[in-house]
Amino acid sequence: MEGAVKDGRWGDVKEFVDGVAADAAGPMKLYASALSGGGLSLQGSFISNLEKYTAGYERELNKMKKSVKKKDTGGSLKALDGLNENLQAYRVTAKIDTPDGGVGEIPTDLRVGSGFGNNNPALYDRNYKNIQNKVSSSEM
Repeated sequence: MEGAVKDGRWGDVKEFVDGVAADAAGPMKLYASALSGGGLSLQGSFISNLEKYTAGYERELNKMKKSVKKKDTGGSLKALDGLNENLQAYRVTAKIDTPDGGVGEIPTDLRVGSGFGNNNPALYDRNYKNIQNKVSSSEM
């Protein structure tokens, strides 16, 4: 986006600011809110830091919107840096700064059954036998 600002492609920059950049603020708030009140009741500086970085991101987003409206290259670049800094600090704090977003790999090919299926011995046995058959047939 820095290149678009420097090149004066204000239509592209406005589309980014009003789209992707603006859309990121909601999930940032929601994630912090879910951690603090969604049954997890996590407290402490972790949550307050997420909220601080979200507020910083929104502040910089508003600055960016104003700068783009004025077609102010310097102001837009400074606000873009602020957006990036707050977003990166948020990602590091939330531990979602890895390429996979902190989710990790969830294997789906050797699934025995859902949480409810594991409580059903007949379903569990059937799914387990199906997996064993798949594994033994792939080894041939």
